[in-house]
Amino acid sequence: GVVTVGLPWLESLSGTLQKAHATGPSGFPTRFGLFYWGNGVLPSKWVPSTTGADYTLSEQLENLERHQQKFSVLSGYSAKVPNTRPHISGAAGLLSAAPMLEESDDWTFPTPSIDQIVAQSIGGETLFRSLQTGASKVSGLSFNGPFSRNPPENDPYMLYERLFGATFVEPGGEGIVDPRLGLRRSALDAVMADIQALSGRLSAADRVRLEQHTEGLREIEQRLARLEEDPPNLEACVRAEMPVADFSDVGGRPQIAARNEAMCSMLAMALACDQTRVFAHYLTDPVDNV
Repeated sequence: GVVTVGLPWLESLSGTLQKAHATGPSGFPTRFGLFYWGNGVLPSKWVPSTTGADYTLSEQLENLERHQQKFSVLSGYSAKVPNTRPHISGAAGLLSAAPMLEESDDWTFPTPSIDQIVAQSIGGETLFRSLQTGASKVSGLSFNGPFSRNPPENDPYMLYERLFGATFVEPGGEGIVDPRLGLRRSALDAVMADIQALSGRLSAADRVRLEQHTEGLREIEQRLARLEEDPPNLEACVRAEMPVADFSDVGGRPQIAARNEAMCSMLAMALACDQTRVFAHYLTDPVDNV
């Protein structure tokens, strides 16, 4: 038999291999969630006017009053990066602590975004190392490294199928027993020698792309392996309810509030079922008119 693994576009092979294009202490798990929206906030309505344990919630945070003792509001920070491209530069500084990288007409984060840095530390034991979601048709700001973006899922029905569809196993149940999973997991091992040989022929930039690509494939294989494991019997974990609303645009604009509620409900249950411990959720892009 023959095992093949698709490769990303590599500039070093553009003239020779045209056909190679392919697309704590309590035991409670540490989790990380990022919520991002463009155009920022009004500081006077967002930042509390007092400090200390009994600080007064600001106007835009009042709805979180019953959770006040469980979170802190941090303010007074700024992104010390050059503003070479409005809106995007600030996002790069905020989420990667590095100046945005520009090549021709394209841009990227030069280093992994904070959600991926956290995922490298705490995301390895779950079905999904991290999740990226959007309440509108956003591009997202999750990067593994230069020009390696993690696109968010912005369709509530697709997110439901991914998290709670055919591969979801009820708590306390048995994992999926499918011999084909083992074959799929072994694909990367079968071609690793070829990948290492190819790496020696590539430019430095292409080696980074290839490394990111193989890391992504390895993550898929690890996910397949976890599908065969018995799921944890977690008291709060149940199969989430399938969204029933019509999320079509209204008047040419997305239903951000409705999409956001549906997405967040599923993310909350994904955390409860320990399917992931890291997520990045985007309501809009850095500057948006939705």
